Amino acid sequence: MCGENEAIDEILDWTNIHTFYTQYCCNRLFSLGHKKITEREVPYIKRAIFHEYENTFINYRQLLSSNQWKLMKGIAQEGHVSTLNASFLQQYNLAESSARQALKALLEKEMIYEELDIITSNYRVYDQFLSRWMAR
Repeated sequence: MCGENEAIDEILDWTNIHTFYTQYCCNRLFSLGHKKITEREVPYIKRAIFHEYENTFINYRQLLSSNQWKLMKGIAQEGHVSTLNASFLQQYNLAESSARQALKALLEKEMIYEELDIITSNYRVYDQFLSRWMAR
């Protein structure tokens, strides 16, 4: 039973508790036909999903400008970004003005979204699988 709970926790963490991505992973796990799912099956499903979507993800790379891709990759690697501060910009080799333009373009293209709360806002990559693929 403990392995099942850890598998569930890992899936929820990996999908950021987003309904579609969580259900997709669970459906893929269910299709394996095992009576019990443990944390051993989760990495297999992750690799299968990456393999399934990799061509699409590579096409995104070709459709976005270099700065848009770098910014989105930085957001994916961080998990979320609240501000485009100097350390973030330096780490991902972005100039502030081009990062702001890239941020606006990615928001318009709905590749990223702004998650608002009472204190601050965070930018996240919309597609959880793409985000995890970019962060690897």
